Formats: sequence, C-alpha cells, structure tokens
Amino acid sequence: MFQRSDDLDCNTSANTHFREVLEKGLASPGRRKLLRGGVGLGAVAGLPMLNACSDSDEGVPQLAAPSTPLGFAATPKSLADQVTVPSGYTVRVIHATGDPINASTPDYSNAGVETDDWSTRIGDHHDGMDIYYINASGKYSRTATNRAVLAVNHESSADAHFFHLKGQTSGGVNGKKFDQFGSWDTRDRPADGLESLKEINHHGVSVVELSLDASGRPTGYIRSSALNRRVTAQTPIRVAGPAAHLANIRSFMVTRYDPTGAMVRGTLNNCGHGITPWGTYLGCEENWAVYFQIARGGKAADAKLTTSRARYGVRSAVLAADATTSTGQGWYTVSATDDRFARWNISADGATASSDFRNEPNTFGYNVEIDPLDPTAMPAKRVAMGRFAHEGAWCSIPVEGRPLAFYMGCDSRNEYIYKFVSAANWSASDIGGGMAAGNKYLDEGKLYVARFNSDGTGDWLELTISNPAIQSYTAYSFANQADVYVNARLAADAVGATKMDRPEWGAVNPANGDVYFTLTNNNATNRTPTSTNAANPRSYADPDGNKGSGNPNGHIIRFAEDGGLATATKFRWDIFLFGSIKFCVGYRA
Repeated sequence: MFQRSDDLDCNTSANTHFREVLEKGLASPGRRKLLRGGVGLGAVAGLPMLNACSDSDEGVPQLAAPSTPLGFAATPKSLADQVTVPSGYTVRVIHATGDPINASTPDYSNAGVETDDWSTRIGDHHDGMDIYYINASGKYSRTATNRAVLAVNHESSADAHFFHLKGQTSGGVNGKKFDQFGSWDTRDRPADGLESLKEINHHGVSVVELSLDASGRPTGYIRSSALNRRVTAQTPIRVAGPAAHLANIRSFMVTRYDPTGAMVRGTLNNCGHGITPWGTYLGCEENWAVYFQIARGGKAADAKLTTSRARYGVRSAVLAADATTSTGQGWYTVSATDDRFARWNISADGATASSDFRNEPNTFGYNVEIDPLDPTAMPAKRVAMGRFAHEGAWCSIPVEGRPLAFYMGCDSRNEYIYKFVSAANWSASDIGGGMAAGNKYLDEGKLYVARFNSDGTGDWLELTISNPAIQSYTAYSFANQADVYVNARLAADAVGATKMDRPEWGAVNPANGDVYFTLTNNNATNRTPTSTNAANPRSYADPDGNKGSGNPNGHIIRFAEDGGLATATKFRWDIFLFGSIKFCVGYRA
C-alpha cells in the first residue's frame, strides 16, 4: 500500500499541542474538572460508550461499569475471513467491491479480467455511509419508508493489485510490479490506460437503491434502479462558495480542464461522511494529496504554491531523471495528452495555469455535496467549509430559525478541529430541498478552528482575512478570503489553533448537542515513555522499534457550546474516554 497522508505530519507551526494544554490543566488544583464530565457538560445517557474519565490518585483512568448491560454476549477473537456476530444476530452483504450498478455491466469476476473502466461498478474500500429514505413524492424522508438508497464513500484503491489480471504493473522494463507496501515504480503505466482508469474510478461514492423486506430491513440492492449512481474521481463537479468570493475561489482552480475554474473533476479518498438535515450526502475528501507528482523533466511551482503544497503533503520536488520510486500511483505516465491521466502531473510546464495542471491539487480537500435521490443533480465542492484532510462533517441539532453548525476534523497528526456555521437560519421546509438547499446553507457562512485552553474552556477562532494574525502571517502570504478557504490549514496555523492527536470520527449527541471527536494515532515522535502524563498515561516502545510505538490508542474529547448555540464562539470541554487495549478489556463490578 502507498504511504497514507494521514500518517504524515505536515504541521511545522509553533502552535500549542493539545498535550501541552492537558499538562497545564491537569497540573492545576482543579485538574479533575477536565475529567469525569466536571465542566458541566450534559449527561450522556443512552450513548453506547463507557465513560473512562474517572482518574485514580496516580492519574490513570479507570473504567466505570456501564449503567445498562449490552444485551448480547461478546464475540471471541477469530482468524476466520468472515464477519462474526453474537448469537441471535445475522450478517447480510448489501453490495461489495466490483458489483455492477446496472443491468448491462457484467458480474464481477474477482479475477481481474474486467475490460470496463469501473465507472458502473461499486468502488473499493467502503467507508462513511448513510441510508436515505424516499417519500411518496420521491423526496428525502427523515422517517423510514418502504424505499431507500444507500450512499457509500470509497476511500482508496490501495488494493489495486487484486483487480488486475496480473496484479498492478508498471509496464516498465521486465514488467516490474508495483510494490503494495509503498515503493511505487515511476516508469510508465500500461499505455492503454485501463489499469489506471480502474484505479481512478474505484474512488468516489456509490449510490444504490436498496431492496427492503416487509420489516424495512435491507436485503440487498436493486441492480437496475434508475437511482443507482457512481461519483468517481472523474465526475464533473461544480466549484461552489460564497458569492462575494467565488471568482477568487475559482482562480485557485484554474487548469487546462477548465480555464475558468468553475468546474473540476472528481472526488478522491472519501473517508468519513456527513448527512445534511435536508437530505443530501457529504463525501469528505481525506487522503487525496498522495496522487500528484511533478514528472521527470517538469517544472516546479512558484514559492507560494510550493509552500501551500508542503502544508498539505503534496509532493513539490521534480522527479530526477533516474528516479525509481514515488509515493503516487503513476497515473500521469499513461499519457501527457489525455487529460484523464495528465492531470496527475502537476508540473508548471505551461505559460499559465490554464495550460497545465499545477492547480489540480487545489481542487481536492473539500466536502463534496451529492443529492443521492437525484442522479441528474451535479455534485458541488463546498469550499467555504475549508480545504484539509476531511474525515467527516457532523451537523448540530437543527433548530428552527437558527443557524446550523458542521463539525469537522482534519485527519492527520497534529491537525485541527474545525466548525462551519451557516449564515442562513434553519427551516424545516427545506427538507428534501436537494442541492438548492445546499446552496443556501453551505455556501455562505463562517469557518472556525478550535483552540483548547487548559482551564477546560475553548475558543472558536474565525478564519477570516480580516484577522490581523492571518494578515501578518509570515509563513504564507494570504491574498484574500478565498486563499483562506483554500489554504485553511495555514490559516489555522496563523491564528494559533490547538494541534490535536489526529482528529478522526466525530458525533453530535442528539439529546443535548454535545460534540465528540476521537483523537488517534500519535506516534513516538510526539509521545515517548518519558513524556507520559495524567492525560496521556500510556506510551511504549514496540519491541521491533517501529510498529505501534508512542501512544497510538488516543482518547475521545467532548465539548459543549456555550448556551448550546451553534453560533457560540466559546465552548467547554473534557476528556470523555481514553482508548487503550490495556484498560478496555473489561470493567470493574
């Protein structure tokens, strides 16, 4: 597998790290307020989690007994290549990689013999998903009906060697194969482009209509449904954003494909997801940076674009003439004239950006809105929600007449937690409003990043060009508000956001609006056995000196907005749960 960008640390800013916040807070007399829900957060009754936030005198979290039993027996460990569930439960496959979404596409062979480009098959590496029920008018229903579609993200094609007849090849001397563990041959991919097209189209989103039994439970999918749809890495997508800044936003998207920057192609490495109150799907682009390369003999970008690329993990160095390894898939080597492949070469070879693809990385890293109930509706990249490694987007509890907030994590080590607040107030009349509702709520609003203070309070820092910290930032010169959206990571650096231990999945408690984020996968660079503390009590050096060293188990942070308002600029936070195999094998009676 190629190197995942979420395993990289691209944040070289001097901003405070969350562990430093915890060290200060937990060293204070009121340190217990940061644990055990002591900062006044709402109750979490009904959530399927164990609260491990109580601390012993040594500062080691102890698991509390759950208030209610799980109601089923735990499943034992197993090496069987199958899903194991407790007694009384069943498993049913809805769809799998390669399944066709129409009647004319042949069944998947699982032998790599397919000759189509995969644009009418289910993608690979299923991730964030949601069910969308359909009412009698064909619109989205917030309650269950007898019709529904399933929307599923596809995060990567890292297992591409499985769906080619002879494995993934480079087409180079001696037919050298790509190494699935990270060393990719940069010599030309097969000239017919089929291998590369399959891999490109494995990414994106699949939407299929479900077949439901009499009880409303999915039994499979309807292969011939007119609602079935693939959004791939080649699907035309509209660039959307605030009207006042849209022209400048599109100037960052100018490529040979569309010199106006109004249209881009495709969505990549969609990880978690979001569902909007009006019934659309948000595909969240996460590990998109690794696919781009400056080809051998190409030209590097200017200094400002190079700085931007470095902050997002995009390779900026020109490949040497004798280079043999890369972290990309080599799609650009198929053809320099066919833009389906040339777009992955980000060399600044043309006279202007409109004659090459130097800006292609700028077209990824967004929340992509899709209407799963309208196959004719063009998806939109909602730029006002910021560009970074989106894990997901979780909406606040919709309140009639008040703005909506979407909470988002940037899933890389030492990155940030963000919030987008809509300018428009929520109206339930927009349920089923499709992309028009998305234009209303997701194009106009304010983008914030979180700063966690050691006293259990926090601040939402607005990412706006009017902020003096952004205007005077020396590491990167922001031209306008569009620049802030497109380079949100750098803007967050500038205002002093708190580095987190890789924000991944989040959730909003439907009972009280409290927000949860899982923080995972800090490594030995940031956590050593000598740097543990009460908030981060585990660290170890793995025996092989490589795998799992540091503090890979993480924790869950919980916060509540002041006044329970989505528009709040301050919040209160605590540690909800520490994750560790050592501590999570059981609970005290």
